[in-house]
Amino acid sequence: MKKTVVSLLSTAAALSIAAACIHDEKNPVAAPQTYVLVHGAWQAPYVWDSVQADLSKSGNKVIVVELPGHGSDTTPPHQLSLDVYRDKVIDAISKADSNVILVGHSMGGMVITQVAEKIPSKIRKLVYIGAFLPSSGQALTDLSFSDPGSRLGPLLIPSADQLTLDVKRDSLTYLFIDDGSETAKQQVLKNYRAEPAIPFTGKVTLSRENFGAVEKVYIKTLQDKVISPGLQDRMIAGAGIKTVYSLNTSHSPFLSQPHELSGLLLKIGKQQEPDPLNKVVARLIRYDVQPEFQATFRQAVSDYVFHSLQSETNVLSEAYHEQGDTTVLWLIERWSNKDELDKASKSSGFKAIGSLSHSSLKQPAKMIYVKDLAPLSKQQWRRGAQKEDQPLTIMLFVDAKPGTENNFKEVYHNAMPQFRGEPGVINYQLSQLEEDNTQFVTYEKFRNEDAFKYHLNFPPIQPVIDYLHTSIKKQPFETGLHRLIEFAPVIRQ
Repeated sequence: MKKTVVSLLSTAAALSIAAACIHDEKNPVAAPQTYVLVHGAWQAPYVWDSVQADLSKSGNKVIVVELPGHGSDTTPPHQLSLDVYRDKVIDAISKADSNVILVGHSMGGMVITQVAEKIPSKIRKLVYIGAFLPSSGQALTDLSFSDPGSRLGPLLIPSADQLTLDVKRDSLTYLFIDDGSETAKQQVLKNYRAEPAIPFTGKVTLSRENFGAVEKVYIKTLQDKVISPGLQDRMIAGAGIKTVYSLNTSHSPFLSQPHELSGLLLKIGKQQEPDPLNKVVARLIRYDVQPEFQATFRQAVSDYVFHSLQSETNVLSEAYHEQGDTTVLWLIERWSNKDELDKASKSSGFKAIGSLSHSSLKQPAKMIYVKDLAPLSKQQWRRGAQKEDQPLTIMLFVDAKPGTENNFKEVYHNAMPQFRGEPGVINYQLSQLEEDNTQFVTYEKFRNEDAFKYHLNFPPIQPVIDYLHTSIKKQPFETGLHRLIEFAPVIRQ
């Protein structure tokens, strides 16, 4: 009898384990993540206490960084800089046994940006919470001075030696946690200390290869009096961040709504890797070729295009000459990711073009990296012209007046789906230059000249035309327009 009971229990246990395995296959438990939390100015590690507890309860590892000159750290303010903060975070990440989700709040956004530029391969995602998100060449002061909605500036008191900044004590909780409980407000007052000033002026230098390659998420703080929602929106747009969440809180959601914030961070940790289309990299190269080298140079470019198209990781490879000046050539290519583009740049075909460039060009080749704002699949990019077509590709460079770039994206994105469905259109894309978020280039491939003319009179294009007449830096906008004729690969369906 005893053996029978044991046998039954063993069988039940085995069935239970098997059922659990089946359940797990259908509903896999998210793998534990490592979160690294970086506080902002006039704050310290204590602000993360509730969030740290929530994340840890869910099985995650949490590293809370104390920036030098904050909390209990006594580093003198004259020894501090943005790079010192960066190195402290890098040191913390070096102790993690996996890639991390790096989270920064307020001034901490400047810090995590610097860290991502230095060690992008160690970061799974960057998460900005009501945080400064700079472009290359910007300091925190550049961003804060551009924020008319912030209430912070008039409430600052610099020290006599200009090394620290105080906030008027009777305004502390109003600025940082106006929506918090009395207990949370007392925490802010109790832990307050003057903020080191030098790091505020540290400018960041960022590259598309490092900082630009890391996935980013932004959590907006909608009642923020320190970094206004308007500035948050501009920074999000400038960085091209697609994943954005909002909390209806003041500047310190980890104190006023910690569990809501923890829930978002857990959700971000569980999210799958981004759509592969968002990893596609695009490059345009302009060659101004001397007439006597035209045939040789075109052949070298054609050979490169042909070999590129044979690669599984190539999305698009085309070569054009300008309709009005056949000595101006364009190579347009897209690859599945940056590593594959780098491999292509080291190929014998690309090196052959480079060797010819030394003697064949009127001026150095111009290389432009762009980010597609409405990514297409490889199949979509390779839609070919029909036998009877005489394709014309229109490329328009748009240099938007600062502050109007989002307007351009909006009017263009409203028109683009309608154009892509038109029978005279082969492809349509809007891209943003990697080096400047106020500059764009359109790619519009038509079956013939008549299709292009029809497009100019198509009603949805009118808001785009109106924008081009009023909101770009240099008029007329047609000076940025290039009419291109394809010479490689010239595929017909």
